Amino acid sequence: MDECIPLAIYDNDDLVGFTMYCMDADDNEYWIYRLMIDAAHQGKGYGKAAMQQIFAILREDAEHTVVYLGVKRDNLAATAFYESLGFAPDGRVYGSEIVYRRSTNECI
Repeated sequence: MDECIPLAIYDNDDLVGFTMYCMDADDNEYWIYRLMIDAAHQGKGYGKAAMQQIFAILREDAEHTVVYLGVKRDNLAATAFYESLGFAPDGRVYGSEIVYRRSTNECI
């Protein structure tokens, strides 16, 4: 996979968010580069549902079973959200972001 895969997040005909994932060329691992839910739609389960769909897609690739993402250190809401989905810091920090990892084989 050479390019990022952008996906719109809809509730019926209403666009509620956006996500994007990619196979990173530097480490040959999947990364979720974006997950954005419109402020008016946050707290309604769209983020979790989107992550469930991404993991369903990534589980089709049996050779890669880990996914990574970065969370800004001061974004406590995002940190709590990703940790509730089973992500954990992997010890790396890039700039202002802490790297989190999670197996794609576990259910959300």
